[in-house]
Amino acid sequence: MRVLLKSVGFLFLGFVLVFGLSATASAKKIDAAKLAGVKRVGVVSMSGDTLIDRAVGVTVFGNREEAHQVPEWLLDAEWQAQLAAALSEARDFEVVLIAPEHRAELFSAIESQDEDVVHQAIVSVARAAEVDAVIIFGSPFIDLYSRGIYLNKYGILTYSAAFKKRTIYYVVGRLFLFTADGEELDTQYFEGTTAKALGVIPNAPAPDELRDVPFSAYSPEQKEALRATLRDIPLREWAVALEKLLETK
Repeated sequence: MRVLLKSVGFLFLGFVLVFGLSATASAKKIDAAKLAGVKRVGVVSMSGDTLIDRAVGVTVFGNREEAHQVPEWLLDAEWQAQLAAALSEARDFEVVLIAPEHRAELFSAIESQDEDVVHQAIVSVARAAEVDAVIIFGSPFIDLYSRGIYLNKYGILTYSAAFKKRTIYYVVGRLFLFTADGEELDTQYFEGTTAKALGVIPNAPAPDELRDVPFSAYSPEQKEALRATLRDIPLREWAVALEKLLETK
């Protein structure tokens, strides 16, 4: 299995590494008869508990990249609930939240970097949840504008634009649709439907006073405001991503 994407100085194991999917992959139309057999769908968010704080300078001397563990933010639980609500509104499926222990099973399988182990884990989780299909939300690497500026997960990005420093909060989002027997039917990135989106990266501007400020220097109140912003960014993206993910021919 090909390992397609690496970050600069930081390696993240995600779905791209397991399935060898193109960073520019978009939704394809699914056979309508195959989707018609899907009645119960399990949903799970697996973006993880790591916030990435990255600054991209004009030269390498202006670069910064730090990873911060924020498990207490429970963002995956928030995004899983949002995805379930959006799917229920979009289609007449019976939507099932994948239990935390089964989410942990999937994480363990992905960390193995073994495609067969991942396949077996998806089948096992689908069987345990008694669903016909599983939709997984992940945050794999993406190359911003194909310029070697790699982003993954969620967090803070500071960069220069028009000779001015800008800082945004972002969430890399990608949906994966699998049948209960582990067949991948489709995958779809968030497309950045917000007016200020950077390519396919949905984002929100950081407050001016936090421009180019590292996460480690945030106050508790500023960290909570950041958590709330990251929690809400996908709310604007689920409907469009699901529509394309579930498009049939």
